[in-house]
Amino acid sequence: MLGSIYPASPLLEGQSHVIQRFQLGLAAFSFGIATSIRTVIAAPLLRLDDRLKSRGIDVRAIMQVLNVYNALADTMELCSHDVWEDTARNGVLKSGSSLRYSFQQPPEIDLGMQVPCDVENAKVYLFQDDKDSIRHDNNSCRLRDVVTLELLTKYAARRFDTEFNLSTHPLILRNLWPEESFDPDKNHRRLTLSGILNDPQLSNFILPNYFSDATKTGYSSLVPDSDATSLSKFVNNILTGQTPYAKIGTQSIIEEFPNLREEIIPRAIAKELFGWDPWLDELREEVLQYVTPAWKRIVKMIPPTTYYPIFIAGMAKS
Repeated sequence: MLGSIYPASPLLEGQSHVIQRFQLGLAAFSFGIATSIRTVIAAPLLRLDDRLKSRGIDVRAIMQVLNVYNALADTMELCSHDVWEDTARNGVLKSGSSLRYSFQQPPEIDLGMQVPCDVENAKVYLFQDDKDSIRHDNNSCRLRDVVTLELLTKYAARRFDTEFNLSTHPLILRNLWPEESFDPDKNHRRLTLSGILNDPQLSNFILPNYFSDATKTGYSSLVPDSDATSLSKFVNNILTGQTPYAKIGTQSIIEEFPNLREEIIPRAIAKELFGWDPWLDELREEVLQYVTPAWKRIVKMIPPTTYYPIFIAGMAKS
């Protein structure tokens, strides 16, 4: 979001910075739980109901349970939206005696920039004003090759916000991958337009729901409003203009095809910056290969320890 939605004004007098942060954190937690309910519980139940109906079996109890979970998720999402809407109306957050705008375009860091290969020298280089000296140095590395959480945090704090914290501040990381990794002659990627439309498994993956219009605002913009469809049909409808503003953000694709994690973010960077180590998820996937179908359904209900959402939307301007 490029700027404040509403004219900036202080939050309610007497409301402390700690309470503000607590409310926003609680709203994010509530929305995350609601998303998990839809992804981990509701989506598998919906697929199970579809399979049973295709066999002529009508189990009303599944839909009753599904309606309860959906109602719970709706309530949690609505509460989160109310908190975020109130924050947006007030426009700013109090930070000590100063006022800091909370809705601005997130800062960007180019992980493809050239830096010295030694971390300490890279730190010195990033903090100096003149960066021309290394542009033609054959011994230089890319920032993504040497980046650490400490280095990234200090660099962002110095460049963008002295209170920068990766867990609470949005940040755009560009060039996570080298350009050559997208060369189809050298690397076979499935998470591409061609892969989504033509891969026999990925193209037929069923999205439990999606947003038909990304231009919507308010609470309706937080809740998917369309029924299940295949991933290839969803993308094709965007390309053909049938639903040009459709969007989806989901973890379910990675849960179905866990090997695609390696196409989203390099494992070393994910572990260093976000603490994501997929060994528990990989253990779960290994267990799924040897247990009975009944146990598979139980194991699949265990939420993942890492979060790799995939966002897909068109480039059409509203």
